[in-house]
Amino acid sequence: FDLQFNRPDILMNSVGLSDTILINSYKNAHDRRLRKMGFSDSFRSTSIKLPETVITNADSLPFLSPNREIIINIKFSGNGYRMKRYNIWVNDVSIFGTRGINVSGLNIDSLEITKSIYLSNGVNKIQVSCFNEILLESLKDQVFVNYMDDKVNTALYVFGLGVTKYRDSQKNLLYPTKDGRDIIFLLDSINKINNYWSNIYVDTLFDENVLLGNIQNAKSHLIKSKVDDIVLIYYSGHGLLDKKLDYYLASYDTDFSNPNINGISIDTLEWLLDSIPARNKILIIDACHSGEIDKELKRLFIKKDTINEMLSFKGDPKIESSEYDKSYYQGSLELMKNLFTDLDKRTGSIIISASGGYQAALESHEWGNSSLAYCFKNGLVNLLADSNKDGTITINELKNYIEEAVEKLTNGKQRPNTRKENISNDFVIWSNTKE
Repeated sequence: FDLQFNRPDILMNSVGLSDTILINSYKNAHDRRLRKMGFSDSFRSTSIKLPETVITNADSLPFLSPNREIIINIKFSGNGYRMKRYNIWVNDVSIFGTRGINVSGLNIDSLEITKSIYLSNGVNKIQVSCFNEILLESLKDQVFVNYMDDKVNTALYVFGLGVTKYRDSQKNLLYPTKDGRDIIFLLDSINKINNYWSNIYVDTLFDENVLLGNIQNAKSHLIKSKVDDIVLIYYSGHGLLDKKLDYYLASYDTDFSNPNINGISIDTLEWLLDSIPARNKILIIDACHSGEIDKELKRLFIKKDTINEMLSFKGDPKIESSEYDKSYYQGSLELMKNLFTDLDKRTGSIIISASGGYQAALESHEWGNSSLAYCFKNGLVNLLADSNKDGTITINELKNYIEEAVEKLTNGKQRPNTRKENISNDFVIWSNTKE
């Protein structure tokens, strides 16, 4: 339903708003979302008779399973239309990837299947839904099954990206490479306390090695993870918006005036996180986006302030365009937030973005890092993120701490953009005790 009828571009047109750039950007975002889900824009219907999905053996499934795998029986109906695809989620993480299983080639309007589900350790919220050919999604049917294994091993997979020195040397920053190395060193150091993670697998790309081809090769590293493992992707560097409001992270050889040339797109990030076995996934984007607003921010901040330190900015204040104005950019930020939200929903990832609104992502000699990296380190190594003082830090505790600590550290100049708590998957990121 949302895939077809969530259309801010149509609403804005209907009320006579004249900002055609923003309207077109919303339409492009909608079309991009359709393509990612495997649909074309040619299907349109006013029908709101939704497809149906039922887990037919839900009543017979155990509340506490003695086995790691369970069998679920599912019945789908397109409700008068041919079926397009179906998907299954465990704790809001798709087990078949963003697009799920395509059944359009079967030319059927109903389907019954039996699937084996590999359970995560702990509570498993299992959800199932289907799409029909006119883009309507069924309501999700769900069931809860618990599985407990005190001897389960959790590995940590880290993919660190940092660009301090760019091919265009005028865009160089101070600390991204150090940020990435410091965080990896920290994670390895705290794990020596009690071996909370059974193993730490590290893959890094820094400076001239941060190239699109190298980044794509990291998939072969992450695909080796298991369902209870944690995958952390950390990027530190420039974040850029192009004239179409598509968001890019700057690789070493990105064209800053045309970020779609060698820039790291949202699609690339999604592809890295999508369809990997691990269900505990964290994406940290230690960057801001560029445009006219960064020029204003530079005028605002390039001076000694109450932190008594010259700050530098992860963005490109020299990129200017007459097409951008304040209302346009404010709308683009909302669009950016929606794009990140969409990524979250599709891949089940926890996303922490360094800044939002009109704020920059800051780094400082006083901290020796970016503000986000500095607070990330303090939150873990000093257990400052352990809000309930139980010796264990969950991902939501870490997110909440980073948001508050960065805002305080920068005197309100920067506040990370994080999503609300994901109750379905508030996994433990680290504990100073191992049961």
